[in-house]
Amino acid sequence: MMGSVAGQAGKEPTDVLVVVVEYNRPDLTEQLLSSLDGDWPVVLVRTSSCLGPKSCRCETIDRPDNPGYAEAVNEGLYLGLARGFQFFFICNNDVLLEPGTIAALREALVQHPEVGAVSPIITFYPAIDRVWFAGGTLWGDMLVTRHPGYTGRVKTYPPLFPTEYLSGCALMVRRAVLERVGLMPEGYFMYMEDVEWSLKIRRAGWTLAILGKPLVHHVASASSGGVEGRLLNPLSARLTARNAWIVRRRLHLGFSFYIGQFLIRLPYNLLLSLVARRPDVALAYVKGLWEGMRC
Repeated sequence: MMGSVAGQAGKEPTDVLVVVVEYNRPDLTEQLLSSLDGDWPVVLVRTSSCLGPKSCRCETIDRPDNPGYAEAVNEGLYLGLARGFQFFFICNNDVLLEPGTIAALREALVQHPEVGAVSPIITFYPAIDRVWFAGGTLWGDMLVTRHPGYTGRVKTYPPLFPTEYLSGCALMVRRAVLERVGLMPEGYFMYMEDVEWSLKIRRAGWTLAILGKPLVHHVASASSGGVEGRLLNPLSARLTARNAWIVRRRLHLGFSFYIGQFLIRLPYNLLLSLVARRPDVALAYVKGLWEGMRC
């Protein structure tokens, strides 16, 4: 029998652990916890330097040094592995869940042992009729991360369909993946760690899947102070440009990576910055590109 998480004493044991990462906005955390149905054990990893009182609704791990998203996620995963959990739902604190989300994702993994990790359709919030993530493509080693359908209307999807990568915003992964592939790759601070992890999971023989139901709603970019539309903010621009090179180095991506970065991603992001009259974003992207080439 699996160990219980603080605050869940006396509840029925479960094989799913919910791992939530919070950077500021404890109000969003409370909204997320309120949206959880059932008695799913929750571990909250708080990474802000200014921490308030701990919630009595879940177990809390404090990392005021803000080590990065993957490092925070892994704090919860280490704990869950030690306690024998079989499935792990990972999310930011800036999401809301529809009733039955955790159970539906767990059932997808149980019924499809070939799937290593799964995510539902993720929408914007409060515009829950608009798609934030419905699967992603990478264009092979070019590593051009695309979200097909982004900002479009939610539509009818297949019950379960494959994807090239999953967003770390909200996904469920099985224990066997963690034991074979490892935990979420560290060293990125944020952005692209989910891409490296996705590629590793697929290289190990599992598929990645999207559950075709809009079950998670994302308060877009609340954790990074994002701007509207497809334009990145300066921090996001710098880190996404830099971190692609970390993926290339670790996974030994081929020559097409350079085509993707210099002939597709760089012009695309510079054009968006120019149209939006945001030279700060353009400069941040170029700075990140330079940092990535040197790392």
